[in-house]
Amino acid sequence: MTIVVGDNSYASVVYADGYFADRGNAAWAALTDPQKEAALITATDYLDAAYTWKGTRSTTTQLLSWPRDGVVVDGVAITAIPDRIAKACCEAAIRASKGTLLADQDRQVVKRKKADVVEIEYADPSGLSFQERYPYINRLLAGYFADSSDDGRSGLTQVKLVRV
Repeated sequence: MTIVVGDNSYASVVYADGYFADRGNAAWAALTDPQKEAALITATDYLDAAYTWKGTRSTTTQLLSWPRDGVVVDGVAITAIPDRIAKACCEAAIRASKGTLLADQDRQVVKRKKADVVEIEYADPSGLSFQERYPYINRLLAGYFADSSDDGRSGLTQVKLVRV
C-alpha cells in the first residue's frame, strides 16, 4: 500500500469497505463515509501512539509512522506499508466507531467489593495492557514492533503510573 504525502490513515474507506465486505461485517457498512473516515483516522492515530515500530520513518516530513526504512520481516525488507498494517487499521477503526480505543485510566478497576464492613480492593492498573485489549490487532502487527517476537506481545508502549 502506498501513502501519499498528507495522508492521515493507513487504509482508505474503499480498502476498509472491501475488507469488511469480505468478512460480512454489516456494522461497517451501516456507517456513513464521514464516520468511516473519522474511524480510520482515529485508528491510525491509535496505532502510531500505541506501538513502537521497527526501523525509522522514510522521510522527516511524513505525517504517519509508515512507510519506514530498515524494517525486515521474515528476511524480507519492507519498503511500503504492509497489508497487515492496513488490516490492523481496519480492525481498530471498527472498534473506534463504537468508542474510545485508548481511554484515559482515571480510576482503578474494582477487583473485589465486600458489602458488610465495607471493603473495596482495586486491581493493579499495571496489569492492564494493550495485549489484553486487542489481541487480534496485536497478532496482525507481530513482526513490525521494535524488538518484537512472533507472539504479538512485545513492542507495545506502556507506561506504569504510580500514585503517591
